[in-house]
Amino acid sequence: VSGHWRATEDGSGGPADAAGRASAVSGSAGGADVVLFGTEPLFRDHPKGAFPQVGRALLSVGR
Repeated sequence: VSGHWRATEDGSGGPADAAGRASAVSGSAGGADVVLFGTEPLFRDHPKGAFPQVGRALLSVGR
């Protein structure tokens, strides 16, 4: 089921574990600025408000 995220049998690894954590991080690798998303903001072209994240990522690495 698309969008379903189930915790493991011991209850870890589910949506509650991700609450309050970053969905994207930035840094540099090999001399280039990079942004890594822990989500898929452009999945099925239905980002539910994630376009601003993608835009900020593009602006931050395009400097």
